Amino acid sequence: MHAANKSREAKQERSALRQQRILEATIELIAENGVASVNHRLIAKRAEVSLAATTYHFATKSEIISRASALLLEKYIERFDNFAARQLDSKTITFRDFAMRVVCNAAEKNRQESLAWCEIMLHAARNKEARIMAQDWYNSLGDIWKKIADALDEPNTDEKIQSAIDIVVGMLFVVIPLGISEHDAKRSLIDKNAPDDIWSLPKPPDEQTETPPKRRSKKSKLTRAAILASAIDILTKDGPGGLTYQAVAEHSGLVRSAPIYHYPTMASLLSAAQACLFAQSKDRYREVMSGVNRDATKTNDIIELTVSVFRHEAKKYGAKNLASLPIWLEAARQAEIRPVVWDAFCDQNKAWERAFARIGLDAKPLDALILHRLFVGKLVRALATGSDEATLSRIHDEFAFDIRAIFEGSHWAS
Repeated sequence: MHAANKSREAKQERSALRQQRILEATIELIAENGVASVNHRLIAKRAEVSLAATTYHFATKSEIISRASALLLEKYIERFDNFAARQLDSKTITFRDFAMRVVCNAAEKNRQESLAWCEIMLHAARNKEARIMAQDWYNSLGDIWKKIADALDEPNTDEKIQSAIDIVVGMLFVVIPLGISEHDAKRSLIDKNAPDDIWSLPKPPDEQTETPPKRRSKKSKLTRAAILASAIDILTKDGPGGLTYQAVAEHSGLVRSAPIYHYPTMASLLSAAQACLFAQSKDRYREVMSGVNRDATKTNDIIELTVSVFRHEAKKYGAKNLASLPIWLEAARQAEIRPVVWDAFCDQNKAWERAFARIGLDAKPLDALILHRLFVGKLVRALATGSDEATLSRIHDEFAFDIRAIFEGSHWAS
């Protein structure tokens, strides 16, 4: 009987280790290719197990993704619990610097896990049945960050904890895509220097001198527009992992050679899609602003405008953002896309700087970055968790907390 028990325990241990390898391989592949590109066969190959083993332990792809998400959460909680325990006797860091170090670590040391997490959140935004993963994550994040604040003796409120989570998530969606090094992330976020020069991207050698735009016929313009519209639809549904020339051709009713002719590389197609989506977002902003006093100088006016734009982006135009955000993540894997992402990032930064100038605010170096990363972080949360109207109604108070603190020069992160 004793020998039988030992044999059973050894078998269970081997099974647990095999499942662990499968889940670790899944996380690696999600970070490398996105959720849409992951399947049982690729996971089995990466984990060095049989295909039968992956299907035995995880019957569906959804189950693997869910368990991989749970493993990431376990690691995250363990890492933060260990940190909180070390702070009980000696406080070695401030709450602000802790939050920024989480972002800096994501730039390099924890890049793979952080990128996989971002992909899983966007996957949840696309799939209602997967949103429970995102909801579990955000419920746990609130508890984890409150524990950290308590360990660091940081006066905290629900608004501050939510602010920290959203700002960190928003930062992940720029530091990782732009390939910012941990060193440069620290120079900006820890040392409180504006990111404009520190994070700027050098132009590729073939782009140092501008060439005149190519003239296109009306037919060519219509074809390119159809290709971009199809690409954006596919990005919304599946992310970059589902974007292929064949898929675009079938979706747009064109021959397969057409997308390749107009966009010779997938990076060029993704860059064009991002530029198109960002232009559309600016048009939406102007739509919201029509009839509104653009020279509003009161804090409450800025809050109401920000909330109004946010609600439009989260509810009415959520699908457009589900096409754009994955392109940012794809830039982490395809450096050729980064210039168009950088341009969009700089435009967002300048928009807040103009708002500061209108009200005569002597802003701190990171204030603009904090507010537009806060916006993106909240948008990711709203899309991933499928926020209902009650949740969205709390967004107003959350934005009010951060915007007022920035304008008063007392924001915890600046």
